[in-house]
Amino acid sequence: MEAVAILRLTSWDFEVSYDCNVELPINHSSIPNWQFPEEERYWFHGFLIMLQPDLESPQLLRTVIAGAKAFIDSSSRIPHKVQSILISPRHVAFVELSQHNTACSEVLPLLTDSSATQCSPGFRVLAQVLSSNCWKMTWANREKWPFSMPSEVLLGILHSSEPRDALSFAQASFEAERWYYASVPQFRDVSVQSLDLSIPCCGDRTGLEDSGVHCSRCGTWQHQMCIGLEILPSNDSFTCAACLEKGPKATRLIAGGINRLGGRAERRTCAIKIDGSAKSLRVRLSQPAHLRPELRLIGDLIHNIPNGLIDFTIRFNGVFAGLAYGVDDMAP
Repeated sequence: MEAVAILRLTSWDFEVSYDCNVELPINHSSIPNWQFPEEERYWFHGFLIMLQPDLESPQLLRTVIAGAKAFIDSSSRIPHKVQSILISPRHVAFVELSQHNTACSEVLPLLTDSSATQCSPGFRVLAQVLSSNCWKMTWANREKWPFSMPSEVLLGILHSSEPRDALSFAQASFEAERWYYASVPQFRDVSVQSLDLSIPCCGDRTGLEDSGVHCSRCGTWQHQMCIGLEILPSNDSFTCAACLEKGPKATRLIAGGINRLGGRAERRTCAIKIDGSAKSLRVRLSQPAHLRPELRLIGDLIHNIPNGLIDFTIRFNGVFAGLAYGVDDMAP
């Protein structure tokens, strides 16, 4: 269930709801069951998904790839080249299968001790793969409309539709899907101001195609000028300063590690604008300070806890997915 939830989140296959009738604090017992594929192998957004309990063992990895290859060879209706995502609760790998060749990426960490406060390398790459055409071929050029549809009209339809309708429209049309991932249509009148969670140098994603460098360890992008890099490194040879400082332990996952690190670290917010007003989007897991009498004993700590309540919830086919967010005023 956890792996399927990660797939849906990284592909934007969810609905943003303004129904905020959710009890706080949010924990595992408060999340209802939602429907998900129970098979270990199924198709998702054009990718062959292979769910596995573990991907760390090279022998297990070879066995999974062989099973995917046998499945493809046994069907005459599957394309000659297939992209497959191998995913376990802790790791993810990407495999491209054809009749004569098999190519596999390195196994990337999907959950780490710091997953509560920052994206893991596997999560970043998975989101890039599922929300863009960086790996699979787009079929938008093969889609025929009976009349010309300006992009402004498509964007207007997406932004005026209910969340589930916008998602269905994106899944029904390759062209609509492209514009769905190019904006945030489910958040009405909301625009993201900074992408510093994925582009830590300046938060601006423009110019990365020409002068961007990609960290091979954590998956973040940075501008060559921002980090003072004179020569662009060869592919997959750049490691950012943050990863060099943290070392390889930053991508490990040990029992209780997420709770220990997540409980001590302050959760980062996303800078947004709503109708032109600067706000910050913050995940909500517990009740705000004024509804938690036990925090009065902690003194000034309560001033670091947001006073707002829930403004958005994330849902899978209308069922609460366990994620809730609130909007706060930006600190002066």
